[in-house]
Amino acid sequence: MKTLTAIFTATKYWPDLAEINETYEILKRSFQSDAVVGITNGDFSEAEKYFDYDAVIIVPISGSVQPDIVKLCEHFDKITIFTSYVSGNFSQEMTDKILYRNAAPTCMDTYAVLKRNTSKTVALKKTFDDLNRYLKVLEASEKVHHGKIVMVKGPEPWVISVSRNFEDYKKQLGIEVQLITQEEIIHEYERTTFMEASKIYEYFKNGASEIVEPTDETIRKCARMTCALVKTIQKYQADGMALACFDLITRSGVNPCLGVSYVNGETPWFITCEGDIDSAVTMLMVRALTDEKPWMANPNLQKDDTINFAHCTAPINLGGKMNKFILRSHHETGIGCSPEVIYDTGKTMSLFRYSGAMHKLSINRGVSVPGRYEPTCRTQVRIKLQDMNHYLDTDIGCHQVMIFTDTTKEMTELCDLIKIPVI
Repeated sequence: MKTLTAIFTATKYWPDLAEINETYEILKRSFQSDAVVGITNGDFSEAEKYFDYDAVIIVPISGSVQPDIVKLCEHFDKITIFTSYVSGNFSQEMTDKILYRNAAPTCMDTYAVLKRNTSKTVALKKTFDDLNRYLKVLEASEKVHHGKIVMVKGPEPWVISVSRNFEDYKKQLGIEVQLITQEEIIHEYERTTFMEASKIYEYFKNGASEIVEPTDETIRKCARMTCALVKTIQKYQADGMALACFDLITRSGVNPCLGVSYVNGETPWFITCEGDIDSAVTMLMVRALTDEKPWMANPNLQKDDTINFAHCTAPINLGGKMNKFILRSHHETGIGCSPEVIYDTGKTMSLFRYSGAMHKLSINRGVSVPGRYEPTCRTQVRIKLQDMNHYLDTDIGCHQVMIFTDTTKEMTELCDLIKIPVI
């Protein structure tokens, strides 16, 4: 996403052109846009070359520029008003100069008028921290709108909460869902050599603190399956994959749990289990917003109002830290190789799930706490939610997509931009 910053002033308030140009140069250095221009008395000559950019940041530093701002914004769909006069954005002397020259009413006047055009995305930000965070959210909205997910076979029969009309995701969010067969994965696995997969094999074999059920040959096969999954995502130039995994285990004799762990933890892509397309869309949104690694898991409700989330795959590398892990078999089938990752307690957790059938997204927040290890899927994290009743009241599906940080504000802003109601 390319962004233009346009600083507006009028000689009615800044009569000294030399001072205007000096002020432009001081202010320009603080913006991280692809281009920054100064516009005096509505002279767009320098700005015209950037009319094909995706977004514009409007920075009024005087009054009498409202009509000029509205005119420039005709060329952009994503518009952000920045209140440069707010103390702390620049030196106190500079913000006072801008405030003295009537920039404050200009900001609110143009903001109100621009919002009337419902086809445009219009926001107002008061500080550079808010502005730069919002620009990342804007960029994330573009990534989601142009996203692509490879769907392998389709959702498993028991994943009943998702929409099986994949065109819904295109119509609602612009996301392309490419349906492929499991034969493609199996074929890619069969033609992948161990030499290709040796680094992935070493990643799991040498990194594990303990290996319980899997044999060395099993780990080798799972490393080759990991390569097959990566190559398939690359082949279709996709952002990630929704993988119908159980039938794949039966047909190929290899479970993809290590592959899902590796892709989600060590690559820019993602994979969701059981063909859960809603979790895949959620992971696409998370990946677009943050560098944090997403984890998908099932909720086991507890009598103390905590939830023990569990799944047979999980990313090992979180926040630049390689967490301790044990190599186990797959819980449901007892075959193959799955990571049992031991995550830290006391971590803030954000929980999300998108529903294609309802076109809504649920948001919850909590903290990881100690708890009993239960006889279920291998990786387990017990979470004390901020509001258990809210989680239950807004349940829109089994799997939750989690990250080990608080990104709820950014996700809410992203949903607002791409017109997803938050519950």
